[in-house]
Amino acid sequence: MNILKKFLAVALCAAVSMCACLVTGCDEEKDPNYPITIGNVCFETRPEHVAVLSTNAADIIKFLGYTDRVAVISDEVEHQGFDPLPACGSSIDPNVDILLTNGVDAVIADDNLSDATLRILDGRNINVIQMHYYNDPSDIMTTYSSIGAVFDGNGGKIKAQSAFNSLVNQLSIYKQAVNSKYKKLSLLYLSGTRSFSSVIKGSWYNNILDYSNTKVISDKLKEPKLSKTQIAKYDPYFLVLNYKTVNYLQKSSMLGSLSALKAKRYITLPLANLKLQGQTAVDNVKKLVGFVDKSALSTAEGKIKKFLAGTTPVEVPTVSQSQAEVTQPTATEPVTTTVPETETTKPTEKYELQSKYKVKYSSSSIATMKKNAQNDYIKAMQQRLCDLKYVAKENVTGYFGDTTESSIKAFQKKNGLSQTGKVSDALLQVLFSSDAV
Repeated sequence: MNILKKFLAVALCAAVSMCACLVTGCDEEKDPNYPITIGNVCFETRPEHVAVLSTNAADIIKFLGYTDRVAVISDEVEHQGFDPLPACGSSIDPNVDILLTNGVDAVIADDNLSDATLRILDGRNINVIQMHYYNDPSDIMTTYSSIGAVFDGNGGKIKAQSAFNSLVNQLSIYKQAVNSKYKKLSLLYLSGTRSFSSVIKGSWYNNILDYSNTKVISDKLKEPKLSKTQIAKYDPYFLVLNYKTVNYLQKSSMLGSLSALKAKRYITLPLANLKLQGQTAVDNVKKLVGFVDKSALSTAEGKIKKFLAGTTPVEVPTVSQSQAEVTQPTATEPVTTTVPETETTKPTEKYELQSKYKVKYSSSSIATMKKNAQNDYIKAMQQRLCDLKYVAKENVTGYFGDTTESSIKAFQKKNGLSQTGKVSDALLQVLFSSDAV
């Protein structure tokens, strides 16, 4: 009888609790990682359907292991693991209908997303995180933290910080595994076909090259542009080239005799890939190390495996004196060399692609391209920036305002130039080259 009474009491308690829930509403168990504020954007709850419009953010997301949480990508995002997802068009002017149809509740984009898109998404209460491209490791850590926070709140932020430290450690292990004898050998990155660009000291992509444990020539460059004569005088031991650059150099009467080309000491690595700061960064360094010192790969990968398993990697053994030394025929500093002054190919334009945009730049025309000015020279520049996804179509007006200034800064940042937001001869040479990114 007592057992029956106890059962009835418990049942009555449960019934009362259910009634209370129906009247007042029961609080669901709260996610301890939310709410979280990222910049000036507050996420009250975990987003379920994230759209990724930024290639660099996508690369970091892949490294963090959040690919399964992405619902929509831009046309520019082509990383493995994102292929089956619906694409929403341009990273600057995405098709908002596709975002809405797929239930997107958060967007991760670069800092050049069009104002029109921002207004629509804001009106739909869709959180947008715009990512700046940074070169300094502490700033890149912030990028990682922001992306992790979007997907997993405070827990994701901590996970992302740990992941970035892991990334840097893995890259360092690859570098340490390279035989120290290669430190004396010069390496140069080149992109372009008629005008040539390298990378400059302090940029993320220059740091990636440095993980090859070679003497990177770009460490000494203040501007990324290089003349054919400079390249011929440097005559680097190793070359890392953009795809189009290889064929051009091989056909060049002035540069086809570079020792690295003759000995096939070169690899191809697109500048756009070299700038990525997630999984591709690891892949790039692995490729560079395998190119410079193939025997170092197995050593590095063994140490990385131990590192990821939670054990501290041991120091890379010192190279014994009995090992063969690698000598370099030329130094990284320019040396006196007899170089033909003319090419067999036809003369090239200073601004390689300007004819495509029906414009001809000169020092006098560049002087007119200032803030608050409006002319066809500015409009052609804006169109080129638009084609490279820095400017929305609606802003190709010929007027130089705040939007154009911000777009120039974004372009300068991604292409290794000083971020002034101003038009210069150096800016236009890079902007109107076939290898601008």
